[in-house]
Amino acid sequence: MLNGISRNEETTAHIALREALVNMAVHCNYGEQGNMVVVREPHRIIMRNPGRMMISIEDFYAGSYSRCRNPLIQSMFMQLGYGERAGSGADVIVKGWADNGWEKPIVEERVQPDETSLTLVFGTSVRGNQNMQDSTANMSGITQTAPSLSQDVPSLSQVLSQVCPELSSNHHEQAGKLLKSIAGNACSILDLMEVAGEKNRTRFRNNILNLLMESGLVSPTIIDKPNSPKQKYILTEKGKVVLGINV
Repeated sequence: MLNGISRNEETTAHIALREALVNMAVHCNYGEQGNMVVVREPHRIIMRNPGRMMISIEDFYAGSYSRCRNPLIQSMFMQLGYGERAGSGADVIVKGWADNGWEKPIVEERVQPDETSLTLVFGTSVRGNQNMQDSTANMSGITQTAPSLSQDVPSLSQVLSQVCPELSSNHHEQAGKLLKSIAGNACSILDLMEVAGEKNRTRFRNNILNLLMESGLVSPTIIDKPNSPKQKYILTEKGKVVLGINV
């Protein structure tokens, strides 16, 4: 069950899976070709992201320390309430799988193109078949929802409530359309007003655009001249993460 973006009655397996997802976003090399990919199979989940790890696989398993490739993204997840150690290492993931008697998570690196993959197997127990059945029952929240992960991943409206609390829920749909419209290219305020279906410029600025800029999701292209007739608006790195876009 979700309470906002937090899960009630979560198990160590839920915590491990969430840590793995955050880990993928925080340590992805967005300069490499490719996309972050999550593959759900009957007895395992595979997560892949561009780029090799910045530490050895042995250190990753030990969880003793971590080098963060994308500290701004890590900071965003921390502000969303995903803990002080968001994306910090494998110890949480390994513990979650060990608690349920499942195989140790498998980390692999590939080159040309560089890629890191994490395989989480929950169909084979190191404690025997009976423990596997008990653990699978405890993991039912994930096994039933994992094909889409829709119940574990917050909606855009839920995320906007967290990262832009001043934005009225009545404007979440308009804000979402605005963010998506500038994901690929810069847009003028008139373009954005048309996307949002708003005709009053002042109301649009006060109720939507300014709040998105204050929250760091949107940025003007001409920062030192906010009222320039050539002014356009772009999606920030934080805004791309909110939309789930590779940056």
